[in-house]
Amino acid sequence: FAPSSRFGISGISSSASSSSALQSTVEAVSADEIKSRMEANISKMSERDASSTALSKEDLKVIHEDEHIIVVDKPAGVLCVPN
Repeated sequence: FAPSSRFGISGISSSASSSSALQSTVEAVSADEIKSRMEANISKMSERDASSTALSKEDLKVIHEDEHIIVVDKPAGVLCVPN
């Protein structure tokens, strides 16, 4: 794989511009803002979780299962990972 200069990822001058572009993106969002957004999302998810109803076996349907993967048909809005 050889990086293409068309995408600005080869050569010294383009890496410097990529670095400054990344730096300006990072500076645009403060750590406090990220933490605040994360806490708001966690709060929202906790509220949804508290108001959800329990699932029964009939709500989940196994579509495919082998030694490596399982495919499950589940109701919309049901999370596929805990917490």
